[in-house]
Amino acid sequence: MKKIYVITFGFLVSIQFLTAQTTYTFTNCSATGQFGPTQGQVTAAYSNTTLSGLVTINTQGIQEWLVPSTATYTIEVSGAKGGDLPGYTGGYGATMIGTFSLTSGQQLKIVVGQMGINISGSNVASGGGGGSFVTDNNNTPLIIGGGGGGRRNTSGSPSHGNTSTSGSNSCGGGAGGSNGNGGSSSEPYGGGTGGPGGGLLTNGGPCGNCSSTSIGIAFVNGAAGGYANGGSASSGGFGCGGGGCWCYRGTPGGGGGYSGGGSGSNDGCGGGGGSYNNGTNQQNTTGLNTGMGAVIITQLCVVPTITVSASLATVCVGSPTTLTASGGTTYAWMPGSLTGASVVVSPTATTTYTVTGSSSGCSATATITITVNTGSLLSASASLLNICSASNTILTATGATSYTWMPGNLIGASVTVNPLVTTTYTVTGTNSFGCTSTTTITITINASPTVTATIAAPILFTEPFTSSLGQMSTNASSNGAWAFNNSCPGAIQSGHTT
Repeated sequence: MKKIYVITFGFLVSIQFLTAQTTYTFTNCSATGQFGPTQGQVTAAYSNTTLSGLVTINTQGIQEWLVPSTATYTIEVSGAKGGDLPGYTGGYGATMIGTFSLTSGQQLKIVVGQMGINISGSNVASGGGGGSFVTDNNNTPLIIGGGGGGRRNTSGSPSHGNTSTSGSNSCGGGAGGSNGNGGSSSEPYGGGTGGPGGGLLTNGGPCGNCSSTSIGIAFVNGAAGGYANGGSASSGGFGCGGGGCWCYRGTPGGGGGYSGGGSGSNDGCGGGGGSYNNGTNQQNTTGLNTGMGAVIITQLCVVPTITVSASLATVCVGSPTTLTASGGTTYAWMPGSLTGASVVVSPTATTTYTVTGSSSGCSATATITITVNTGSLLSASASLLNICSASNTILTATGATSYTWMPGNLIGASVTVNPLVTTTYTVTGTNSFGCTSTTTITITINASPTVTATIAAPILFTEPFTSSLGQMSTNASSNGAWAFNNSCPGAIQSGHTT
């Protein structure tokens, strides 16, 4: 997978894409016999391939691989051939092909079946071939190809890995397994038997008079092939193949697979292993593979190159911006679970958005970060909070770069107001990013006093005259009006008698 970075409209867009039609070929990595490859063998075998550095071994032989991209894939698996004898060929492995939808980061477990070991001699028995497996991380099978049964140099035809889920019976009647279980053995002649093949879930067995080490080991138990029992027999292949046995008579091992092949005394063949295919567009063939097993995973679709942009890469808290993606046919955005090529978002904090674009079953992702600027920490004060009606006070705001006051639509950090009644003023401050915030301040109007003056007796005035209560200009024999030295204009003045 490649990752590039592009600067668009002054902000960073991350684009991830995968090369289309990539094929991943898993092999036995030069391992032979009962046990699969080590990490060292895998690393060396895949060093110059599409799997370089991508396969991990935690249990010997079981190759663990992470799906690189959400897409549609074909998976082809072939079980391995059973061991050969001079003039006698072991059973061939089954080949199964299916189409699967896989998810980026999904872990797969992969076993590549190995051939039962060839053996020479005039009266000998070979081990069964190992099955090839692909499962998820929980050992749930996706697709499995059964291995071929082993041979003895006597009459009879080889038993190939078959396309049904059940393992085949051996030539002498040892029953194949079913439902993911190992095969069993038949011992009608009083001698020993070869090892039955193991299945996905259980080991082969019981195995009559043969050593229990000859049985094929289940996939969930490590998938090892069975040991050879006696010097005129060979071991089964990795992938659950049963080992051959020389216990009075030569008896070949059963093939490994979804269900193991059977084994039996003095048999001309061990039974082939069963197969499994949970994919669509299946192509299943009995007895097609004549060598080591293989697993081939091919990405079917062209992975889109997804790009993303924003109408505004920097916004204020809660302000909208439009995100737009291109390169796919459908799009899903996170966070927010939004869909569509263009979506409107209003983040309240700096947020990285991821869009997954899909086309023809393949998908890729791109990310974009929207930076959120907060408004100013605005404050407001007044030179006088309590005044008389129509008196002046100066309002002052701080914390922003520009200010607008309402009511009055006044502009500036400091403004003068002279309200007639108690009034709440709202100031809106705008910072250098264009983000706004508001605060309020209330100016309270003090009530004007009511003053009453009474003159107890007539007073003789000489005009003009000055009184400590005020000044009036009238003659001594007339009614007059007092003008009081009240600090609040508009104070109520009462009449008086002179």
